Amino acid sequence: MMNITHYEYDGRIILIQDMFLDNYLRLLMKDLKDTTDFEATQWNPRQEAFYGNEGVKYTYSGKGFEAIPWYDHSTLIILDKIYEKLVQEDIFTGVDRPTFNCCLINRYKDGNSSVGWHADDEPELGQNPTIMSLSLGATRTFRIRHKKESNQRLDIPLKHGAVVIMDGAFQHNWLHNVPKENVP
Repeated sequence: MMNITHYEYDGRIILIQDMFLDNYLRLLMKDLKDTTDFEATQWNPRQEAFYGNEGVKYTYSGKGFEAIPWYDHSTLIILDKIYEKLVQEDIFTGVDRPTFNCCLINRYKDGNSSVGWHADDEPELGQNPTIMSLSLGATRTFRIRHKKESNQRLDIPLKHGAVVIMDGAFQHNWLHNVPKENVP
């Protein structure tokens, strides 16, 4: 059975584990391995690729991305199947169902791959963006902490195939990261 957990406090975060989409996840992993040129830099210890509608651009930490068009890419088909499953399970009840025009794929190759504390609050994402994150590979810790109330924090272990959705005022009030850790 799919495990869905909601956390609501100055924004909302939804954690979905055990979606039973193993075939799609295997296809996605293979597709990404075969077709994606992940880019890693010294200042960013994870690999990333940016897919989306033609012409979509995204900038953070002074680095600009132009989306690799996904209209003819099987990654879009697989991500769409995952989204359909979320819609079937009424994950978006109580909010407008989001539409996504892009996907930043982060690959955490090993425990040294990480991302520091940040909020997805870039202007091109809009006032209260809905951010959906799909975790692939080894279980990693996803940490959140409140910007003003430092005692409000949570460590969430994300298993392979876990989905995290952050929406509402979440990006205004919270920071999140994936720390370095010992993982196989």
